[in-house]
Amino acid sequence: MPTAPVKLPRTATVSGDGTFALGCADFFDEAGRLFGLPPSVGRIYGLLYGSPKPLSFTDIVEQLEISKGSASQGLQFLNSLASERFASRCVRT
Repeated sequence: MPTAPVKLPRTATVSGDGTFALGCADFFDEAGRLFGLPPSVGRIYGLLYGSPKPLSFTDIVEQLEISKGSASQGLQFLNSLASERFASRCVRT
């Protein structure tokens, strides 16, 4: 069942407040749903894609306001894709 599209601002700027990264999270969430991916996968990828610096597990959980279990499953899925860009955006702890 299709979901309602997420309304994003028309202008996106790279700023220190994280709005660009969260906008990317929303965009990739919606795009991922079109391919049947769980929402956390798209949101995590978008957050990492839009972030100017690598993020820790805790950063991801706090910024996306998702559970640790959801973050863990999303990160495991993305890691299984063996994306070099993805791996370089995560802090190994």
